[in-house]
Amino acid sequence: MSTATEKRFWLLRRLSRVMSVGAWVVLVIVLLVTPVGFARAIIAGAPEEFMQWLGYAVSGLAIFITLLFQAQMIQVLLAIEENTKQTAYVLEKLTTLTQQVRDRLGEAAADRRDPDLPGGVDPRFP
Repeated sequence: MSTATEKRFWLLRRLSRVMSVGAWVVLVIVLLVTPVGFARAIIAGAPEEFMQWLGYAVSGLAIFITLLFQAQMIQVLLAIEENTKQTAYVLEKLTTLTQQVRDRLGEAAADRRDPDLPGGVDPRFP
């Protein structure tokens, strides 16, 4: 079995980072372009153009939220996988340790002899 610290799914990790960066780029573009579009619509006196730019802004924010959500969801899934892998590793070590303790206690119980008892064996420990 591999060690608990080994990282897997490198492509998903990179995809998550790219999506996060893309989300923030989209937000910056929306924040830079939307006020210019609003100002242009107000100067031109065209309310339909203003509504169109408002739709663009809402769409850009929706894209930002979607990209960021998907990037975070990938991170959550990777964290669940990593935690599951670490738990399996710890449980394997704990099981091995428990078996070693059980074996040693069994040997110690077999070695207990009481010279005061008949036959020198304590009946509580077969």
